Amino acid sequence: MGAGHAHRLYRHGHSPVHALPPHTKLTAVFCFVVVVVSTPREAVWAFAAYALLLASVAYAARVPPLFWLKRLLIEVPFVAFALLLPFVAEGERTEVLGCP
Repeated sequence: MGAGHAHRLYRHGHSPVHALPPHTKLTAVFCFVVVVVSTPREAVWAFAAYALLLASVAYAARVPPLFWLKRLLIEVPFVAFALLLPFVAEGERTEVLGCP
């Protein structure tokens, strides 16, 4: 019954990344998120390395840049808010585990 149906976010492809089992890709994404979140914000070089890693995986998966750039547009309001927040936030500062 599902033959011929595809979601518009689905990108059919034949690459080493597409050939990986789904659980491997989900585990890799989960581990990547944990590593990125646990990286100290002062380690800018690490975030550049993460961006390079993501770009290389997208290249290996043969995903065109326009395809994933369109999907990154949803992030623009969140990034803008995160950049603006230190300048407009008021109120008391809270310490968590000794860090201001």
